[in-house]
Amino acid sequence: MADSGSHTIRKVVIATGEVTTLAGELGEPGYQDLTGTSAEFENPHDVWGDGKYLYVADKTNHVIRRIEITTKVVDTFAGSGTAGFANNADSTLAEFDLPLAVWGDGKYLYVAEGGNHAIRKIDLVTRAVSTLAGSGSSGSTNNTGVLAEFNFPHGMTGDGTYLYVADVSNHTIRRVAIATGEVTTLAGSAPLTGVADGVGGTARFNNPMDIHGDGQRLYVVDGVNDAIRTISPQTISDVDPASFVTTVLTKTFTITGSGFTGGSTVNLRGLGVITGVALINATTIEVTIRYRAFNSGKSHFTVTTDGIESNIFEVSIFGDD
Repeated sequence: MADSGSHTIRKVVIATGEVTTLAGELGEPGYQDLTGTSAEFENPHDVWGDGKYLYVADKTNHVIRRIEITTKVVDTFAGSGTAGFANNADSTLAEFDLPLAVWGDGKYLYVAEGGNHAIRKIDLVTRAVSTLAGSGSSGSTNNTGVLAEFNFPHGMTGDGTYLYVADVSNHTIRRVAIATGEVTTLAGSAPLTGVADGVGGTARFNNPMDIHGDGQRLYVVDGVNDAIRTISPQTISDVDPASFVTTVLTKTFTITGSGFTGGSTVNLRGLGVITGVALINATTIEVTIRYRAFNSGKSHFTVTTDGIESNIFEVSIFGDD
């Protein structure tokens, strides 16, 4: 764990609760790439590990540090040590500004930066630094890559397909597609604050500070509200077919999205009655709907998991007249 106020990285033995200092000089802020307690950090804010190394968001030094777990050797993985916003194939020439969270998928390390309002990406082999999403200026725009905007992203986790970001000053939870850098708002509505439960943009947070997941739910540390909130991160990205003519009385639709589980239920509003639901996997559900002949109008699909409903996806139904 990152013990920010003590400027150290601590280790807790889960079975016994024993706490030791893995790296960093207790109570001494600084910037030294050495071994164990001879090394120095300044306000380390987050860690992520791959079994061999721990990667540290060394906040006030504006760098990403790396600790070899067995030897406790500390080195600078990326960043020049000067606050800035620069990508570079040479990691020592790249610049960060207040790196606050790190998460990796085995190929890349992702960094949430408060000062640059961005999500950066570091190749774990070459150490090349690039920007996955964020313009470098504060805002709340949903878009792709550097056209998107964050406002002091503070906590971050991922599932291999998406990154989930506690966007603290927007009071929202954002989602970043790892493959494309597309940014959407998963929950909350910037710049509104509150403590309301709800679906998507109807929910309210107040300075969400951190976020973690267990494969089914996201858990949000909702700072000013002094609460732990949960989000079922399922979403519908497509329904196939998106329209059809009711020449037959039953139709099977394929719902594509993310976060679907065995406890997910499909909800239908508007035309039709659900006669069958089959969970294929975490990204696919097949649902069969019975219609009346010559129905015309809309079918509205949502998916609910643990009481949290997804976004609404609309399908057009045309009568055969």
